[in-house]
This record gives sequence, C-alpha cells and structure tokens, in this order.
Amino acid sequence: MYLDLLNNKSIWFEKMLDQGIMAASYKAFWLKGIIEEVIHNDRSEISFEAIVNRMIVNAWFPIVKYRLSFGYSDKLGETIDYINKSYGYGSEIKKEQLFKELEFSEKLMQDKELQKQKKNFYNLVPYRLLSPFFKQELRGLLDSKRNRVIEELSGKNAACFYSVSLSKKSITIRDEWMDYIRENQSLILGWLQHKLVMYIETKNPNVPNIMFKLDAPMTRKLGQATKYWRRFLFVHPVDDIYTGKPLIDVNYEKYGQMSIDHFIPWSFVLHDEAWNLTPTFKNINSAKNDGLPNLDKYLDDFCKLQYRSIRFMKDSTSNQKLMESYYNISRGKQLEEIVMKGLQLEEEAFGEALKSTIVPMFGIARNQGFEIWER
Repeated sequence: MYLDLLNNKSIWFEKMLDQGIMAASYKAFWLKGIIEEVIHNDRSEISFEAIVNRMIVNAWFPIVKYRLSFGYSDKLGETIDYINKSYGYGSEIKKEQLFKELEFSEKLMQDKELQKQKKNFYNLVPYRLLSPFFKQELRGLLDSKRNRVIEELSGKNAACFYSVSLSKKSITIRDEWMDYIRENQSLILGWLQHKLVMYIETKNPNVPNIMFKLDAPMTRKLGQATKYWRRFLFVHPVDDIYTGKPLIDVNYEKYGQMSIDHFIPWSFVLHDEAWNLTPTFKNINSAKNDGLPNLDKYLDDFCKLQYRSIRFMKDSTSNQKLMESYYNISRGKQLEEIVMKGLQLEEEAFGEALKSTIVPMFGIARNQGFEIWER
C-alpha cells in the first residue's frame, strides 16, 4: 500500500517513517494510535496516554498471540509482557475490551511500574516522529536538548503535523492534517500496515504470514478438513498420535469428540493446509493449544498417518482439492508430478518431504518462544 507522493502530506508521512531511521516500532505504532484516535473520536487534541494505550493494543496480538519479536532494543514488547504476566489478559481478549482496561481500570492506573513504563514512551516518541520537520535546526544538537527544541518549534511551524505540549502531555493536530486524515484514513492505515510488515519481517526472518499476524486472530476454517477426516475414520481405523488410543466412541466419552489439530500451531503457520492437520481428541487438542509437538515422540506417527491420508485422497475424486495443499511442502513439484501421473508414492520419500518442511518450521517457532508440549 502506497501513499500519493504528489501530495505534500503523504511526502511528510513517508519521511516520518523512513525505513532508514526506523530503529524500533514505536514511531509506526505511535502514528497508528494517532490516526485511530482521529478516526474514532474525531479530535485534534490527543493525550499521550490515549496514544500509548492504542500502541499497546495494536502490538498486543503480534506479541502475545503470535510471539513476534520487535527487536532487542524495542521496549513495547516488554511493557506488553509485563501487563500480560501481571493481569493475565491473554490472547483471547477483544481489542475493545483491552483498550477499556487500559483507559479505565483502577488497578492498571495505580500500577506504578506500568505507569513508569508507559511514561518512558512519552519522553521520546512524540518528539522523534517530528524530527524530519526540523532536520536543519536539530543538526548537531544533543539528545538531551532535542525534546525542548522540538516542542518549541512544533508550536511555531504551521506546516508541522502536530504541536507538542509537555505540560499537558498531549499533542494537537493541525486542521489541514485533520482534513487529510479524514479524507484518506483507509489509505493511511493500509500504508501503516505495510510499513509495520516491512519492519517486523526484518526482525522475524522466515516467519510465515507476518501480514496476518498484526491484528487479532482470524477465524479458522476447518469444516472441510473435519468432514474429510470423518469420512476417513469411517473407512480406516486410526489411533490418535498423541495418546495412542483409537479414535472410536468409547474413547470419545473419555477424551472428548474428534477434533482437528494443527501439528505445528495455527498461531505460527496461520493456515489450515491439510498437510499440517491431524485428527485427535477434543480434550487433547485443548491441552496442546499453541504448544509445539515433541518431534521425537510424535513426528514419525504424524508422517505415517499423513501418508495413509494422501493415499486415500489419491484414490478418491472427491478429495482432489485437499490434496493440492501437499504440493506446497518441500519437494512439492516432485510430489505433484507423482500424483498427476498416477505413479506410486513411496512412504519413505513422502515422509522425508514432509519432515523437510515440518522440522525447519518447528525450529523457527521454537526460537520465537513457542513451548514444546507433550502429553
């Protein structure tokens, strides 16, 4: 998503979030907080507190749900980790509810450590975002003097995005900038999302689907997979790979009904591809949650079941769409040719292809902080 660079306001936005000087995520999240305050409340004077609360809400799910890194020196993640560990909101809380907690909860407002961490953002970001407007005036100036100078200049320069008031702990957006935001809000939000994706990708190399991990979780679509595995279980007996128990009625009473599990957690892969799905019991699936499977214990059985599954697909015309997802695993071209030509698919070759996709993903997810689970 790109802004119209024939527009003077767009040029300034690009300068404010120049990737070359974006050493942390603060500026992008601060700017996004401002845009959201304008969109939701249509007010030009906005408190530091409201903007920082929106920063926390917007960065909550990438960090808590998807375990993305914002970089070693980025303190926003530390603040979010502190709130989550102290108050246990988790990744299921709604964005609106989290914002209300940050705005109105007495316990959060009285938490001295949290307020101290939030004020650290007040001391830097409101001023640094405006640095491009005063490049000449700030040249050679010590960091300790920059805030005072930027505050003074922002009040005098009519072209500047907003003026800063340290005494009020607020910013005031100028009228022409308010008009620009009102008229281009969707475009600006898309552009901000693009900037954040570009930044976060550099801090999380090889992590899939960053674009979809910057907001609250999407809905999983497992209806087709559930129907498929029910058909499979009707024809073939299957033992759950985690418990070793057959997926039959007597065990459903004890462990819960059949449920579809993402072998590598959905919150990492963010897709419902058939090659990463396995039937299990509902209680086991709930217990595993976002945990990584112990590969030493479960990977071989997972690959064996997947091999049985793809052979079943290959022999049935109704499952061809599901089978296409297997073309995306390592050595996919070879696998596609085997399927299309109707050749024999060897279990060992299939298992190696699947493992060569699963194992690297497991390593990346482990480095991101996903914990290993085993029953």
